[in-house]
Amino acid sequence: MQPITPLKNETPLDFVERADELNVDGVVIDTILEEFYSLRDDGEIKKLKLRSAPFWEQFYRNHATNLFQRGAAKYAALNFIRRKNGASGQKMLSDQEIEDLVESVGVWRR
Repeated sequence: MQPITPLKNETPLDFVERADELNVDGVVIDTILEEFYSLRDDGEIKKLKLRSAPFWEQFYRNHATNLFQRGAAKYAALNFIRRKNGASGQKMLSDQEIEDLVESVGVWRR
């Protein structure tokens, strides 16, 4: 894994999102948030990390993939994502973004 440090003028959320895109280990992210941003409260760090758009995209994709592999209906994946969309303060996905994400896992049975 390559070392990662915050960029100049990068907010804590921007840093977490960039780290999530690079698949940086959560412990490493926590350490950097503490060292560079003086965030020490585990609850605040968790809230921040739950606002990361890349985290949620991967979470939704993994869930949709699991449903797809089990032969579930596309509706189940769409409904799950729509229910969770924005629930933790993260940027909400549009209906089209949700549809595209679900479609990206494969050709669903009809």
